[in-house]
Amino acid sequence: MREDLLNELDAEYAAQRNRNEQEEADRRERIRREFPEISRMMAERENLIFGTIHRMLDGNADTDRLEERMKAANDEIAAALKANGLPEDYLEPVCRCAICRDTGYTGELIKEPCECLLKAYQEKSASGSASGKTRMKRLKNSTPESFRRHRCSRGSHSAS
Repeated sequence: MREDLLNELDAEYAAQRNRNEQEEADRRERIRREFPEISRMMAERENLIFGTIHRMLDGNADTDRLEERMKAANDEIAAALKANGLPEDYLEPVCRCAICRDTGYTGELIKEPCECLLKAYQEKSASGSASGKTRMKRLKNSTPESFRRHRCSRGSHSAS
């Protein structure tokens, strides 16, 4: 495994996650500015979540219908988004890869390279120089352990 390529890809994935977070913030701000009714629904949903957590900590929570109430709140927001010409998932987290959420790795305790990272590595390796074929062969012969060593050596085990 070429450490320089993995480091470059890690930096690209981190930059993508930053762009994703900015896109999410921009979307929330747009909703707040242009669609106050949807913004109100979001605040009510948030109050439902955090209010229940506070009541649970106080020992007074009625969680019997929480899942049902959350589903109703989510459905109401999705319908309002659609009615206003926006996709129903407009307020969902933004990412290119739903499998790894743009981290490049999957798994909780044991990190494995995601298919998108392997593909990006192959593309970068192949376009790097005339020795790209050698690198591709090395990648095909590598194991997930070589990716884990890279992640462990940098101390980045978080999913964000």
